[in-house]
Amino acid sequence: MKIRIDTILPEGLQIDCSIPIAEIDQSDLDVRISSDITFKGSLNPFSAGIMLDGVFESEIETQCARCLNPFRLRLSNSFKLLLTRTLPDEDEENDRSLVDQVDCEQVTDIIDLTAILREQLILQIPLKMVCSDECRGLCQQCGKNLNDGPCTCSSTPIDPRLLKLKQLFENK
Repeated sequence: MKIRIDTILPEGLQIDCSIPIAEIDQSDLDVRISSDITFKGSLNPFSAGIMLDGVFESEIETQCARCLNPFRLRLSNSFKLLLTRTLPDEDEENDRSLVDQVDCEQVTDIIDLTAILREQLILQIPLKMVCSDECRGLCQQCGKNLNDGPCTCSSTPIDPRLLKLKQLFENK
């Protein structure tokens, strides 16, 4: 979704939209976006540029880092983004204080809301994704999913360097 800056009125522009999955570039993502990105927010003219303020929601499909099972993760976040034609100079104290409080992005005459929302969604993807906090993961010895039940492996792994010593004591 693209918005021309000259269509934004002085009182702002309210946005309530849904970006279809087909319009979102997923070629460089390790996850798959599985639902449209919904967005509710506003674009408001500001002395330093245009303030984009809103909330987005979407869902991704990924793999659990512990048990490797696929699962869906709902992502949502509210954000503020200052869109400017040029970033403020270091000596412009008024604009600089605002830049330190919100993220800034340079734009031309057209605001690409799809690209902005894609970026905001990527920023919300956790580094380690687990299907649940109670996920027990995989057995380190046999690889069985411990969420399905216990495995038959020995609970005390033996260091292979000490295996000969263990065999020596078993023979006595």
